[in-house]
Amino acid sequence: MKKRILCALLSALMVMNAGIAPVSAAPTEVTAAGNPSAETESLTVLETVSQAAEENFAWYDEVQHQIVWNNTAFEAGKKYKVSIGEAVSADVIASAGGVLKVSASVDGVCTLTAADEEETKEYSVRLDISIAGTHGTVKEYPNGKVQVEDLQESQIEGKMVLVYSDASENVLSLIVDSKGTAVVDVSSVNTIHHVDVIDYRKTADGSYSFGCRRQLAYQKVSLGVPTLKSVSNGECKFSITWNAVPYASEYYVYKTDANENATGERTVCTTTTFECSGVRGNTTYYYVVAAAATGRNGLVVGSSSAVMKATPTMKALEKVTSFKAKAGDNQVSLSWAKVPNATKYVVQQSVTGTGKWKDIATTTGTSYVCKNLINDKQYSFMVRAMRTANGYTVNGANAHVTAIPKLVKPVKPTNLTVTEVSSGNKLTWKSSGKVTGFIVYSYNYDKGAYEKLATVKGATSYIHKEAKSTERYKYAVRAYRNDNGKYYETAYVEKIIYGQKLVTDIKASVHPMYYTAYTKKKVGMFKTQWETSSSKYIRVLKKGTKITVIRNHPQKPKIQLADGTEGFTYRGAIRLSKEHYTSQDYTKQQIECFVNQKGYASSTKYLIWVATYPQRIYVFSGSKGNWKLIRSGKCATGAIDTPDYPGEQKITKKVRWHRYGARFYQLISYMADGNKIHTRPAYKKSGKYVDARLGRPLSHGCIRTTDSDASFIYNNCKKNTKVVIY
Repeated sequence: MKKRILCALLSALMVMNAGIAPVSAAPTEVTAAGNPSAETESLTVLETVSQAAEENFAWYDEVQHQIVWNNTAFEAGKKYKVSIGEAVSADVIASAGGVLKVSASVDGVCTLTAADEEETKEYSVRLDISIAGTHGTVKEYPNGKVQVEDLQESQIEGKMVLVYSDASENVLSLIVDSKGTAVVDVSSVNTIHHVDVIDYRKTADGSYSFGCRRQLAYQKVSLGVPTLKSVSNGECKFSITWNAVPYASEYYVYKTDANENATGERTVCTTTTFECSGVRGNTTYYYVVAAAATGRNGLVVGSSSAVMKATPTMKALEKVTSFKAKAGDNQVSLSWAKVPNATKYVVQQSVTGTGKWKDIATTTGTSYVCKNLINDKQYSFMVRAMRTANGYTVNGANAHVTAIPKLVKPVKPTNLTVTEVSSGNKLTWKSSGKVTGFIVYSYNYDKGAYEKLATVKGATSYIHKEAKSTERYKYAVRAYRNDNGKYYETAYVEKIIYGQKLVTDIKASVHPMYYTAYTKKKVGMFKTQWETSSSKYIRVLKKGTKITVIRNHPQKPKIQLADGTEGFTYRGAIRLSKEHYTSQDYTKQQIECFVNQKGYASSTKYLIWVATYPQRIYVFSGSKGNWKLIRSGKCATGAIDTPDYPGEQKITKKVRWHRYGARFYQLISYMADGNKIHTRPAYKKSGKYVDARLGRPLSHGCIRTTDSDASFIYNNCKKNTKVVIY
């Protein structure tokens, strides 16, 4: 059996000498606590020791009192004479592997010599029993590592460590020259029987002395318990670090409650730090940690540590600042400054003095409008910042403000339009601001006052079903509001509409002064006023053809033939022979309907219409589509040779009076075409009218009026007032 040991030992030494690593784990560097670190430094194998052991290697077994001598030169089965110092030689037969075993007691230093039977060869080796001493301890760890500790002794050069896996003493691993701590990986075997150490020392002459083989004390070591090293608490996150446990390959982190009751949640860490993020701030979390390793006996888990706890932080929120309230109509608009780290804001409301608060909104913005409030009642408001992260909520302090909502009076409706539809007259209008409803009126021309038609709520339109197409109507709409027992009405917006049949009748009745005329030469007749090519003639009129000029024009008047055909021809080709006008005035309805349906607009609040057929001048006040007749009087327009052509003019300037010869006229309003509106001409000395007649065409193109009408126009109708001649 000892022979097998030495064979294995020698074989291992020879392998090392050949540059092949032995079947052993490199030992690790020893920490201050005596535990091997993760990073290791390989043991130095003394080449000289290996060479010496390869030629001669002997050791003393104190238990068997036996010298075991190995030499590669010994031949198995051959007899050798062995001497121990000065002792008498004994014959010993070499066993397999070149091993000689000699029973003897050795004390101190001795030299062995051996000679073969022919005494042709002699061999020697040195033993030194004095170098034997304590040889440390052996610890087996759960991860399959065997650690031999405390091997260093001052009086020895080094040690050779042998690890045996069974009682038959088969060598599992060999480490040469271990001077402190040796680590051997035994995870591939089932059991370890024992661990031995053989000492060696270099002598003064450079040779080596080998001492006793001794068996070391052996013990199994369980995994240690992790101990807390540090805790780092962050914003909704934390990390726990513990001290490393020797030979642990991983750690099991178990979540518990404060009483170490497991929650079933486990995390496996391969480092000594457990990190956790996305957790609730300002909440304490509890954990225990156990070391684990996988060795030749499977997974081993050590005992759990004491509770390690962490309390991640969550930043406190500041109080809302710049909290302002702007009172409105049945509402209050709140605004405030953004609070750092806030995710939302809670708005509360109370009637001041009641002490009863209620949440009215949760918003991510920095403003909110509180609606459906009662005007003239004081309200209190509070807002606080809030932050919610991972199920945990932090609230800031409340900011406070008060406000009294105030009623805004309703606004007058605008853009009233009236359209004749199949069911009557449809009124539509626009409204802004808060209103309760609208009141619709119709004007009674006989009574000279408005009469209520309807009250409208929730709409901005109304159909007057009783309206007739042959009448004119004047409508008015006003808004009203009821609020907290108070009633308000606006002014009304007005609109006049003329029935389509009425408009048709007026179009037929209202027209300019017309003329009887004759063609002075052969001339063509066009369909439209702007055509000039003879290819566009619709008729060719002979010289002396009688025509009616229905609308005079300086270039191309509109004419009508005896057969009713209408068209246009050249003004220079015809001769006016008689003008046709009337002393019959239009009705007020016809007058207002005409200017409003035509859509005339003026740059001032006045509009003037010179009606050439009845020889009247009308002055209106209002605006486009809503002109009201305020003055009406006779006038005298241009005579047949100096007519006033239908069209639109405007007042360009004013002159108080003008004299020509012994005559003069005054209160002059010039028009863009150079003609004027003024008083009748009078003699300078007597002041008598040269021609006092009105109601017929007499002038050279100017519009003669009564002194009263000329004065009103001169004093009131400012520059750019529209003048319609028709």
